[in-house]
Amino acid sequence: MYRRTDYKYLFASEGCLTLTGYTADELTNGTINFFDIVHPDDVQQVKDIIKKTIDVGLPFEGSHRIITKDGSIKWIRYKK
Repeated sequence: MYRRTDYKYLFASEGCLTLTGYTADELTNGTINFFDIVHPDDVQQVKDIIKKTIDVGLPFEGSHRIITKDGSIKWIRYKK
């Protein structure tokens, strides 16, 4: 059953600073939740992708907006 609510960053590369404005340490120190930087209008879509990936066990693909540390919006795309 899918109930996960603590989407913490376990790893972040140094490249995340360019993408998000947050350092790797800021993302992995436990104070920033994964969904804290997902654009509010995209949160449910991202949760649905994660749920489907967990339930079915298939690779995932998608894109969504993030809100960077300075408040700007960027699109990201991911595929596994």
